[in-house]
Amino acid sequence: MKRKSITIALALLLVAGMAFAGMGRMNNQAGSMQRGQNIQDCQLLTEEEQIKVHDAKFDFEKKAIPLRAEIRILRMEMNELILNGKSSKEISGKLSKLNDTRSALAAAKLAQQIEVRNIVGEDNYRKMGMYNRSMMQGGRKGHYKQGSNMMGGRGYNNSSPYWNIPRNVK
Repeated sequence: MKRKSITIALALLLVAGMAFAGMGRMNNQAGSMQRGQNIQDCQLLTEEEQIKVHDAKFDFEKKAIPLRAEIRILRMEMNELILNGKSSKEISGKLSKLNDTRSALAAAKLAQQIEVRNIVGEDNYRKMGMYNRSMMQGGRKGHYKQGSNMMGGRGYNNSSPYWNIPRNVK
């Protein structure tokens, strides 16, 4: 009898633990910031402010897309130079261009954040949590996407299509 009650208690604890572990993964429940957060953010703003914030984000993305593409191309070119055994002098030129492009992207992001703060006001900006949302969304949070720097840009288990191409290494 004692053994049966212990087994039932352990089963209930296991089920309860699994239920709480799954909270927040779907349907905007406790423990995660999902799409509903954007809806709550928009309720803080007037319609005019929403339009201005959307326009600011749109303008930033138009500037950021070419910069992100250039960063990706420069990374690929640097990897190619390294694989081909080029000197560090040749590689450092690409590296400085890569760093300049990254700083241009960071400056554009900062300008966009300041513009949004000026549109919505400091109180709404804090309520929206936008001052630290860049860490939560773009700051390479707790998971690593395929091809991220954590894995050397090679993708998960070297699965990047660019990595497995045979090269003429001399």
